[in-house]
Amino acid sequence: MSLSSDLLYITPKLRVIYSTCLNEKNIQDLLQANSIDDYMYILKETSYYQYLKNIDPKDLLSLELALDSHLYNLTKIFQKIGGSDVYMLISSMRKIMLIKMFASIIRGVLERHSENMRKILNLLPEETREFLEKTLSEEMSISRIMTEIERSGFYVFSRYYKEFSKTLSSEISINLSLDLSLLEEFSEILTSYPEIIELICPEADLYIINFLSKTIMLNIQDKLSTYIKDLLRYSCKIDPSTLEEMSSSDETRFLTLLRRIYPSTLISQDLTETMINIRGFVRKNVRKKSVSYMYSYPFNYGILWSVFTLKRFDIEDLVSIASGKIGLISTDMIRRFVSI
Repeated sequence: MSLSSDLLYITPKLRVIYSTCLNEKNIQDLLQANSIDDYMYILKETSYYQYLKNIDPKDLLSLELALDSHLYNLTKIFQKIGGSDVYMLISSMRKIMLIKMFASIIRGVLERHSENMRKILNLLPEETREFLEKTLSEEMSISRIMTEIERSGFYVFSRYYKEFSKTLSSEISINLSLDLSLLEEFSEILTSYPEIIELICPEADLYIINFLSKTIMLNIQDKLSTYIKDLLRYSCKIDPSTLEEMSSSDETRFLTLLRRIYPSTLISQDLTETMINIRGFVRKNVRKKSVSYMYSYPFNYGILWSVFTLKRFDIEDLVSIASGKIGLISTDMIRRFVSI
């Protein structure tokens, strides 16, 4: 895709946004926090505190939604400075954030009473706030939420969730539906912007591997056989024949096949442990690649996607660390989940 002349001048603007991302010192300081209150105090040194200063840090749903809303709103700034050439790319960014917020809201509805859910309304961007207001005023149920999600254009997530929840728990159904919905967005991005394949493929392949690993750990391969076949079409850099073999493997064989794809040092005898290692490995490498793109000049599509990715990873890291501090998880364990 050829670049319009307007895009040649947005790189400095994107670098300004990049300057608000977390750095290694921020992460290390947050990891060393003695409590969630200490975590919030340290967070004042970052640009993210302004979105969380009125939130109870122990309320993880509110914390995550406030940060996700910030990134969603940031994509509107991307659109203003980007123009028509990147419209589809930014549209996918918005969809990714909305899908993540929808998934969080569903979890909240499953766990909370309506009064508690009303507390998060002011944290949401207009699109999701309107949908939740309708749900709360009429009927706070999963079926009602799915209807609103479909009206918002997210048929893929709704369709998968409805099918999965017939035989699986709500939490598992949410996670699997989210994985497949994000994979579809990644696939559409690569179709329109193949120039950023090296940034997107590692994550896309991770989602595929993660989906397959869940089916094995939960022993639900037979229940999801139709969806597993569909999953293979999202293959990015991994040989589809390897994925097909993985889809019908037991845990031992699955671990063996993973050694064809990732460094053997990441593969242990335990699949859960291995997936934690692989996720950390992929996210750290994608972050490094994204940072390197920020020093590219003039503009290329990788710069815009890199800013979005770095912000998204920042949010995921902040939520992981906060969750760990609340759950009194060891610093060494939390460190394995962050991207720096």
